[in-house]
Amino acid sequence: MLVFTSPSPVLAAGRLDYAIARKDGNQYFLIFARRYGMAYTREVAYLNSTTHPSEVLAFSKEGRPCIWFDTELERDSRDLAPKGTVLPALLDAVPRAPIQRTGRMKAITAVEGGERETFEVEILLSEDDLAHCCYYCGDAESASDGNLRFERIGGEGYSSTYWCSNVCGLLGEISTVVDLFQ
Repeated sequence: MLVFTSPSPVLAAGRLDYAIARKDGNQYFLIFARRYGMAYTREVAYLNSTTHPSEVLAFSKEGRPCIWFDTELERDSRDLAPKGTVLPALLDAVPRAPIQRTGRMKAITAVEGGERETFEVEILLSEDDLAHCCYYCGDAESASDGNLRFERIGGEGYSSTYWCSNVCGLLGEISTVVDLFQ
């Protein structure tokens, strides 16, 4: 999993570690790469929040997923990130940017009304560079766990599914055994 920071004050000016995760097939989100005690959740924000889970994503010539960058973090009423600040913060990430602009834009209808423009971005991370999410409980891998990675249980590449090594892996194995006897 690629762990990165950003010099931007929007992403804690390099004081916190982040990663990109994928779940539900096409939903990409920014997470805290480590378990920080002050955080209620490790999920920071969906990066393509207006993309429906059943929507098929486009892929670049290099075979990497492309998403319409639309994060709810910039629309949060608590003003956690001023409009237009999260994308530049990710583009400035260290040791390397997890995304890049493709040059395409489109107008989308906002839930709160009106239209706004979104940029298409290419996810520059391989499936192994992403933080894997458990198919059962939704938890994401953590850099706090060293090199422990979730086990792949199906799919290939960007359509892979995983389960965590906690109770979910055990439950998955039990359900497989039960299915054999039915």
